[in-house]
Amino acid sequence: MDFFDEINEEAPDKVNVKPFHAINKDNEKEVHEWCKKVVNTLEKQSVTRHSRMKKNLEVYKGVSATLRRTDVRRSEKQFLYNVNKFVVNHLHDMTETRISQLCRVKPAVNVLPTNDEFEDRNAAKAVKYLIDHLWYINNIDSLRQKMLRQAFIFGESYCFVMWDKSKGDLHPEYVRAKQMGISLDGIEEVKIGDVSYEIECPWRVHLQRQKKIEDVEYCFRTEVIATETLKKDFPDKASKIKNSSNIKAFDSETLTDHLLEEETVVYCMYHKKTKYCPEGYYVKFTDDVILESDFLPYSHGNLPFVRITDQDEPERLNGVSQ
Repeated sequence: MDFFDEINEEAPDKVNVKPFHAINKDNEKEVHEWCKKVVNTLEKQSVTRHSRMKKNLEVYKGVSATLRRTDVRRSEKQFLYNVNKFVVNHLHDMTETRISQLCRVKPAVNVLPTNDEFEDRNAAKAVKYLIDHLWYINNIDSLRQKMLRQAFIFGESYCFVMWDKSKGDLHPEYVRAKQMGISLDGIEEVKIGDVSYEIECPWRVHLQRQKKIEDVEYCFRTEVIATETLKKDFPDKASKIKNSSNIKAFDSETLTDHLLEEETVVYCMYHKKTKYCPEGYYVKFTDDVILESDFLPYSHGNLPFVRITDQDEPERLNGVSQ
């Protein structure tokens, strides 16, 4: 599996897979096999699209315009008289200009009281202050810029809105236990948790193939984690967690692929709440083992991301870069 496969297939083989609600969710092996088959199919179908994203990133960085092939047969004297081209990357400047224009005006959020009573008016003001505070501590302006930049380069951008139980203040029960003098040796600090925003590169997000984003029922998110760290996070599955072998990952900094060493590719499958899957589903797995699975842990029942596209085309699921 390559995050950026170099195979130039315009029409890769398509494998028909049955819907998730058609399998037995109580059978871990069946769930695992279904997830592996589907994500493998989606990766094959995204080869051409991901290759185009890679080329767009090269153009944005100006690499394609500035790289010059070196002929080792030429003498040093010939290089002395060689004049390199002076290249101005207008696409980079145009992209950043568009981002600045769209981020210049901050989205307005108005909190209106339900009536004209003093308490309701004060409550509305307090909520507005709270929203401004959350906007500041989460650096939403920076998130908007990053998402727009990815959308303009790749055609689409994803921001996953996750729940991080390690964030936030200390849990009141934990604080009360400490005040009462209860021994908490060996127990990690318990916090109340908070929302976290994670911008993900679009080649690590695989959507169910549909004609409209509204019809997509599930998605896969890919990440690479150090194998030893993964074993610490899931000690009960440590014996089954193995290094991913013969797998390349794309490095956006060097624009090259490199083989993974002492790392494992981890997939997260999110299935939103639907008519035939009323509680949704969540699976975190590798090629060798399911790490955790449960019902969808979000009360809104939808896929846990916000998506921005640069240009939409009729009956085309993924966004297109202008």
